[in-house]
Amino acid sequence: MSRPEKELNTQVTQVVFTSEYIAPWALPKEEIPVHLVWAPNMNFDCIQILLAPEMTVKEFYNVESFERLNTEIIVRKLHSPNFFGFVVTSIEQIKRSHEKKEITINFIVDGKIQQSRIFTANIYRPELSVIEKPDVIILKDDSNLKELVTISLKLSGFGRMEISTELGLGGKFEPNVEPLFQEMTRRLTTTFRKDISNLEKKKKIEINPQFVKQTTQAFIDSIRKGEMPIKMNMSDIEDFKKWIGDDSNYEKIVKLVSEHLENILIDSLLYYFNRYPTEGVALSGGSPSVIIKSADKNMKLRFRYKDSLHNEYEPVQVEIAIKDLRTTERDKELELPVNIKWVHEQISPTAEEVKC
Repeated sequence: MSRPEKELNTQVTQVVFTSEYIAPWALPKEEIPVHLVWAPNMNFDCIQILLAPEMTVKEFYNVESFERLNTEIIVRKLHSPNFFGFVVTSIEQIKRSHEKKEITINFIVDGKIQQSRIFTANIYRPELSVIEKPDVIILKDDSNLKELVTISLKLSGFGRMEISTELGLGGKFEPNVEPLFQEMTRRLTTTFRKDISNLEKKKKIEINPQFVKQTTQAFIDSIRKGEMPIKMNMSDIEDFKKWIGDDSNYEKIVKLVSEHLENILIDSLLYYFNRYPTEGVALSGGSPSVIIKSADKNMKLRFRYKDSLHNEYEPVQVEIAIKDLRTTERDKELELPVNIKWVHEQISPTAEEVKC
């Protein structure tokens, strides 16, 4: 069927649909349901759906036969005469924080548009941006390292965001390691040669065993893949790698890691506050910190972020110069924490923004 020409009947008569709906808003690539219900005596030869180029229909309801013609879909036959629905999604991530995509539904008789309905899909994406950061970090003998670096980040959008931090000093970026895993590595590397029964297991509170099991496995996998930094002398590192990579030790390793994990969680619940620092944000690796060995390179941070559907967006990068004015212990390794202030700009579409 050819697309109806403009010179054909463009006077669209007013129709009161008994029910009509489109989801008021969605994330990029999220499923958007649409439906129309009309009087059973309304006649038409077919239904034409016109989509924006960046959209596609994933599923139909009450449709017996149809054909796709690029961004045009022709519905030939329905199972029931007066109901029609489908699920549409955006194909690509949007560039702006809010984009509107029109969906036109035409009811065709003898090649002419007899009735028409236009829906608007409102698609919103989250955005992460830097509001404020220091231009330079000045290291002095009496510097309070905990207060040297504060970065203000703005979150725009709605829904949960997952943010991961990568750190660097002049060179390549390295992922910010989970603080829980950092402490696990420290304790494990100092006790792996000892008898497991010598490890005192604390019983102050009960920890969810399923969480312990999942986290234990994630930690062991990270160690075996070489993703965790290990601070030991070279001979101990080789022994440790052999020990943790030996499948015959697996049950002992799981037991030791699990007991360490429970003790760490009982000792401190700050891990959770680091990982979920503000409403709607999961911060992978917790609050970032940079180990400074030399102050002649700029500190770099890169924030990667995803929405709740795991759409990943262009990362936000921050670079800060370091100026070392210390007069003593200039070769001392410093751990420099990065404080993050979160500013929320929540998007909540109003009825005026949503065209149904």
